[in-house]
Amino acid sequence: MELWNMVEDGYEEFENELALSQAQRNALKENRKKDSKALFHIYQTIEMSVYKRISKAENTKEAREKIQTTYQGKQSVKKVRLQNLRREFEKLEMPESESIEKYFTKITTIVNLMSSNGEILEDARIVEKVLRSLPPKFDYVVAAIEESNDISALSIEDLQGKLEAYEIKINLRNPPPTQSNRLKIYLLD
Repeated sequence: MELWNMVEDGYEEFENELALSQAQRNALKENRKKDSKALFHIYQTIEMSVYKRISKAENTKEAREKIQTTYQGKQSVKKVRLQNLRREFEKLEMPESESIEKYFTKITTIVNLMSSNGEILEDARIVEKVLRSLPPKFDYVVAAIEESNDISALSIEDLQGKLEAYEIKINLRNPPPTQSNRLKIYLLD
């Protein structure tokens, strides 16, 4: 729309418009028109919270400066949030009582939050993290997966499927204690 120069550079206002030549007044009028048009387009594309901050801006250049200040602050918040997410990702361990499905939901949530804050994790890194953080009952399947697969090429979905299949086999052979099983064990003691 040929308005970017208004956003970046603005235009020069003059104290005494009467002292300007007709050509200069026409150019000033055209610049004001472009600036208003650019400001309108900015208003159309920003969030309400940002609009409230820039609504009193007198021109596009001033609005741009306020937006930059706002988003630079948000960038520092993103960095802090990303640091916390990295720490949470690294500390994550699957408890014995948790299912593979719930554990993968936790991991996916953290990975998605990291992505929305600017850090994309490779599948291989996530797969390696999962394999390191499983409880001991998964040691056999982890060894089998590492031996029979190229970990760097294994997708998260494939890993989840393999682990869920193994979990089903374990639960069929050794069902987790349910309320009725606990009652039977208690009555037998």
